Amino acid sequence: MPEPPGHPGFSPPPPPGSEDSYFPTDDDHLAAPSGGSFSLPGNMSLGCNIEVGSSQAKKRGIHLYCSLFTGDKGDPGVEGPPGEQGPQGDAGLPGPVGVRGLPGIAGSTGTPGQKGEKGDIGLQGTPGKEGQKGEEGPEGEYGQDGPCSPAIQSAFSALLDNVYPMPGSPVAFTRVLYNMQGNYNPDMGIYTAPINGTYVFSYSVVAFSRLLKVGMFLNFRPVIKSTEPTDLATASQLVVLHLSMGDRVWIQVKDTFTNGMYASSESSSSFSGFLLHPDSCDLPLFRDFTPPMEGEYRWDDEETPTTPEPTVSVPPE
Repeated sequence: MPEPPGHPGFSPPPPPGSEDSYFPTDDDHLAAPSGGSFSLPGNMSLGCNIEVGSSQAKKRGIHLYCSLFTGDKGDPGVEGPPGEQGPQGDAGLPGPVGVRGLPGIAGSTGTPGQKGEKGDIGLQGTPGKEGQKGEEGPEGEYGQDGPCSPAIQSAFSALLDNVYPMPGSPVAFTRVLYNMQGNYNPDMGIYTAPINGTYVFSYSVVAFSRLLKVGMFLNFRPVIKSTEPTDLATASQLVVLHLSMGDRVWIQVKDTFTNGMYASSESSSSFSGFLLHPDSCDLPLFRDFTPPMEGEYRWDDEETPTTPEPTVSVPPE
């Protein structure tokens, strides 16, 4: 029996009288009267006419003539069970790149790596702007006194009051300008060194009316001399001497013919000196009295004092 349209194996019935007429078998159960119809699955129905025992047939047979009718679409059937999973298909083509995602949460800090090798020195950067002045710091502590602190001092300066002093003795500059330590004796005109050290002495005297020959003496020996023949002219000198404690220095004229030393309210004659630096920072033990001067005042016996040779320490080999 032909299957309805839409089913596998179905083919339309042959026209009447063709040799391909359908012959029912015992398996066909088409219990339908001649000219009747029966229902098929779906929305189809089949109407047939059957002729039996035609004289034109070469053998006994049944000729079946059917017409296919299509009815209205029926209601959907009940959903069948899911089928078995089919085999995996082929890999598809790569899809387009998606939009960049948001940054992820920062991970935990990893363990520090090993210290690398020292790199090359970089180029010097440009100097930065000058910063603001900082606050003033606290006052520091006082440091220790330096060598030869001002505890050892000696200086004097005095002016002449009497004109034309007597020769053969020190000239007394009696008007004292400075003599804080008392190492200058204004009555005698003599300065006494309080300590071994380097000293600076000077004099500036005015000549008037007669020739002036004047000199500076150290322990009865002339150190430096000046001659001034011009009225109201000034003779002056400045020297640096090394003295030992107790050495004496003064000013002296040659004789009565060359003692034209002068002083007035408009012209001054002076004698000054001071300790430049001591040889030692230790204070000396002063004597209770000044020893008497022993010697003879001379003008012509000149002996230039010498500075002691410096001590040079040679490092051991």
